Amino acid sequence: MFWRVAEARGLGGTRRSWKLTERDAGRMVELLRRVTKEVKIVATPNKYAAFGVTMVEDRWPGEGPLGGIITALEDAARSTARPEWNLILSCDMPFLSPEWLTFLCERAAKTEAEVVLPYSASGPEPLCACWQTAAAAKLRSGFEAACAK
Repeated sequence: MFWRVAEARGLGGTRRSWKLTERDAGRMVELLRRVTKEVKIVATPNKYAAFGVTMVEDRWPGEGPLGGIITALEDAARSTARPEWNLILSCDMPFLSPEWLTFLCERAAKTEAEVVLPYSASGPEPLCACWQTAAAAKLRSGFEAACAK
């Protein structure tokens, strides 16, 4: 459902650089359209409006991807459809396939966990994951506590 455009720091706090080309962005939008009912992008307002998807303004721009995940989940909670699960991807994952994302979503539908995410050689991949909408409150509480320090 959501495609997170990570423009600042990775979850480990390290600066990441990724030049998002129009071709890359178009590919990600089409990929998500193949596996979800709706595609939304969490990013700076109107930055990717040319792709014909709903834009959701990141509530914590520059604070890393966790703020974007929370933004996406809170937006889902306010939506009319109020989906139980949200597929959230980062823009820097060009090798994903519809089959892999379908598999991930099917796994999520069979669990009571709040997040279903793969592990790569780098560790857990929370920016290629299915998140329950209900996880937003816990995530926000921890995120705001960490930001206040």
